[in-house]
Amino acid sequence: MPVKTFMYTKDGKDPEQRTLAVLNAASDSDFGIDITELDEDAKTAFIEEFEHELEEHKQLIADLMYRFDLKHKFRRFKTEKMTDI
Repeated sequence: MPVKTFMYTKDGKDPEQRTLAVLNAASDSDFGIDITELDEDAKTAFIEEFEHELEEHKQLIADLMYRFDLKHKFRRFKTEKMTDI
C-alpha cells in the first residue's frame, strides 16, 4: 500500500483523481515494534540504532522528494472522501 490512486472530493468541489505515496496510513492505533521484552542494555542499543536508521531513511526520502521537486507536496486526505481506491 505505499502508493494509492483514488478519486477525492473536497467540500463543494468536483471529484478529482489523486495519487498518493503513503507515509502514514489512517489508523486509530499505533503500529510498531514491541521491544518490551528486551533487557535494558539491548533496549538502549536497539533504540539508538533504530533512531539512526529512521533519520537516514528520512534523509533519503527528503533527497528523493527534492530531486522530483516534491518537497512542498505533503497532503492529508480524509479517507471518508476517497472513492475508487
